Amino acid sequence: MHSSNPRAPYAGLWKQIALGIVAGYSALTVLGLIGWAVAVKFMLGHLQFIAP
Repeated sequence: MHSSNPRAPYAGLWKQIALGIVAGYSALTVLGLIGWAVAVKFMLGHLQFIAP
C-alpha cells in the first residue's frame, strides 16, 4: 500500500466512507436480526401461551 502520498487529500476519505457503509450495514443487519427474533418470540409466545 502506498498510503504515504501527500498529494492525495481524499486518501483517507474512502476508508472512512467504506467503514461507515460497513458499520451501518452491519448495524442494520444486527437490528434486523434482533427485530426478527423478538417478532418470532412474540408470535410463538402467543401461540404457546393462549391457555389462561
